[in-house]
Amino acid sequence: MKHRKTVNATGITSHKECRICGDVARGLNFNVMTCMSCKSFFRRNAQKKTLLSLCQFESNCGITIRTRGYCSPCRLKKCLELGMNPELIRHVSDSSKILKKNKRTEATEPKRTQLPTPLPLSLLQNDRSTLTTNEWTLLSNILHAFDEENALTRIQCSLDALSALPPKLRSKPIELMKLISQLYGNVGSLLEHSPDFHSLPFDARQLLLKHNLYIIGVMNGLYVGRELNVFDNTAVFNLTVRVYGPEYMIEMRRNIARYDHNGSLIKILLFIIGFSSNCSIVIYNDEEPYSIVSSSINLVRIQNIYVTMLWKYLVYLYGFHAADYLETT
Repeated sequence: MKHRKTVNATGITSHKECRICGDVARGLNFNVMTCMSCKSFFRRNAQKKTLLSLCQFESNCGITIRTRGYCSPCRLKKCLELGMNPELIRHVSDSSKILKKNKRTEATEPKRTQLPTPLPLSLLQNDRSTLTTNEWTLLSNILHAFDEENALTRIQCSLDALSALPPKLRSKPIELMKLISQLYGNVGSLLEHSPDFHSLPFDARQLLLKHNLYIIGVMNGLYVGRELNVFDNTAVFNLTVRVYGPEYMIEMRRNIARYDHNGSLIKILLFIIGFSSNCSIVIYNDEEPYSIVSSSINLVRIQNIYVTMLWKYLVYLYGFHAADYLETT
């Protein structure tokens, strides 16, 4: 796994890696350096102490960027063991009290002239500051949507069940069809998690799903297949070659190899494609209201928000020049 490195004001190189799963860290959250996904997970589950006793694998599951969605009990256990403090979770009522107190303090204290804080010397750090709070929240919501769908766990269970079948049953094409259905399915429900999707008219939502569901289904299937090494599974490999031929498997591996190693970028891109006017070959039907999508100002606004967030996130991860290269290749 590649570690994320930054240079601080003293010139010392430090690792910016989530201590829970190894993903790129967003910052210090509840006393521990974590990514946005683990921060959101801990905020949602820190008070669910009964969750700790629900692991089905002897409470010893490894938590990595690929497996963090498999076992919530072990993920929460690791968060607590590494020092994440539930008492630091601030509730809405607490935040309101603090804001009111700060306003009263500002009203009574004399105003003081403050010098502007000097910018850090690192240009990369300056680039990171361009992501707004709303954009970080949007990114967190996208990652959370994938965690909620829990596709990795479900498909891993299907792989285990397939491998456990007798050879004669395992080689039936219907078993491959079931697996492909799980790999490529459920992407529509991902978009359902987005408030931006529900802000569009019903007809526009239907057309977006019709025009883009196939391509994001394929992309999501390849991503999940890579994360779980689906096509390295002996039963899946033999069955795929038997049904589709070896050339199909070679093409699948070639497409998977082109994916960026950072799964968060793929997840963002899936949402961006989901909000595209059209990413598939469409047979024209004059009875369908295509103009609803093409003329929707709200859709253009959503596209701008997601693409801008992706660009800033690329700069945050790789710096301006590398981000520019990645976006144009």
